[in-house]
Amino acid sequence: SFKEFYGKYPGDYDEAYNIWGADCIDQGKCNGDADGNIELILSSGPVNTSDNDESFMAWKHLSLANMIKGSFTGAFAATIGTDVGANIPESSFTGAGFSISNSIKYKKFNASSSSSTNFNAINISRPNSSAAHETPNSDFISAQDARLLDVKIDDGIANSGKLFGLTNDGSSLWCQNSTTAVDIISNSTNYLSSQTAASCFLVYKIE
Repeated sequence: SFKEFYGKYPGDYDEAYNIWGADCIDQGKCNGDADGNIELILSSGPVNTSDNDESFMAWKHLSLANMIKGSFTGAFAATIGTDVGANIPESSFTGAGFSISNSIKYKKFNASSSSSTNFNAINISRPNSSAAHETPNSDFISAQDARLLDVKIDDGIANSGKLFGLTNDGSSLWCQNSTTAVDIISNSTNYLSSQTAASCFLVYKIE
């Protein structure tokens, strides 16, 4: 893996410019801060494009290391933030792509508030049209189908193991089946397998 070979996570790697030089934009944007987190630079408005956005740069590092196919900008896309196919890889689901971040917002069950993950993860979702400065977290798959994927590659439970099925914090639907007001990331719950509408996005923990 990238971390095993280079000693740091992609995007967070602070010696990247020394290896790839100008192929990796400029030194200020190419290098991460080596704090162990793949961070999305947040502000009160859109991302400050003068800052290093490790979340997007991670894919450029992986591409330059020949660990994935494709070429990626490594940078925030003006006005829209995430541009599937340009700064993050496409998935096989229409309109959805793969992003990497240590902070992904999700909806807390039976609560009006949201919360965020606090671990490095690969996130499969559609970009957010109204929140360009956030990690993508728009639902793209039904709870029924998300459970089938989870059964194949993990433990089949929405919020345990490596694969998590979460819901966009602005959605009226649910990916999980629960009856209590809990922070679902820390309470094991089953998928709402009767839900056939797009109500989930997927997060795969990488640490």
